[in-house]
Amino acid sequence: MKKSVLLALIGFAMFTLCGCREKITVKGQDGTEYESYQECCAAQDFQAAHQFLSKMENAIAEKGYGYDDLDDARKEVYRQEALFLMSQGDAAAKKRIIYLLKEYGNNDDDDDGSLIDMLIDLAIEEDDDGFVKQLANQFNHGDKARLKKIVEYLYAKDSNNKPYLTSLLKKFDQEKLLLSLSIVNNDRVFVDDYLSTHDLSFDDNELIELLAKTQNKNDSEMIIGMLVKEERKIDSKPSFGTLRCKIVDCVEQTNTAVSDTYDYKYSVSNFNGKCKTILGIAIENGNQYLAQRVITKFKQSVLIDKQEKEVEDRSGCYHYENFYTIKPDNSDINEAKKTYQEAFK
Repeated sequence: MKKSVLLALIGFAMFTLCGCREKITVKGQDGTEYESYQECCAAQDFQAAHQFLSKMENAIAEKGYGYDDLDDARKEVYRQEALFLMSQGDAAAKKRIIYLLKEYGNNDDDDDGSLIDMLIDLAIEEDDDGFVKQLANQFNHGDKARLKKIVEYLYAKDSNNKPYLTSLLKKFDQEKLLLSLSIVNNDRVFVDDYLSTHDLSFDDNELIELLAKTQNKNDSEMIIGMLVKEERKIDSKPSFGTLRCKIVDCVEQTNTAVSDTYDYKYSVSNFNGKCKTILGIAIENGNQYLAQRVITKFKQSVLIDKQEKEVEDRSGCYHYENFYTIKPDNSDINEAKKTYQEAFK
């Protein structure tokens, strides 16, 4: 009995599935009937292909199920039509491609690569810089790799493309792509213009590296200028010797000189850390001038030796005090000099 009921349920389910997946057919311009969007694309009848997509959408809207591959179908139809239009190469075909991209939403963020990327590759192969610009204008996302490809092509194609590239890259905050290329090609006009409108900061390692790569003394001095500004933030240097702090009820009494010494040690450590970063960038890019200038900026730190001792006061009573011995620490300076010497033997 149970087996019969199970078979009946399976049969009903299969009937239901078959019923909801009714066959879709469309008729092409020449009267040919197509039963799949793949057939439409193979025949290059894209009007029929779009009719097929519309029927798929209507089936989902009416029944609420079935044809889960609609997105894949739409992607394939738009892809095949765009490829066909690229092979035509005339103004009308290019206009239709731009329309398709706008209608399709550019397919700009697919994991498996976007339609627009593929079209740009083809336009570059055809050496059609005007259409490359039109396609690049359709981007919604400024992926660095895809933009780099466009920048390298248009920059090499014509120097007059730089204003366009500047505008495109500024849209996605990727202007350093053009800066990097200008540095490689020793285009100081663009480099100087960029630097005049952008502040240099330690948070922007990419820009610091690009400036170090120029081997230009003025660019190196801009980097040193950042260190000079940071240098002013260092706390006053403490005196060397011993400081004492009385301990009352297990609590150390406040001694401003001790806290100031620790503040100095921390600020020097922070500053020297920035110097080490710049020195590393200078060495990596073979900029000996910048490395030499950075070496002179390292600051002497302090060693703080803290010891608790029992002390007898004038009345003969004993209490505890902390003794802080402050000594100079040149380890950062010596390490930087050693690093420099090993790098530029």
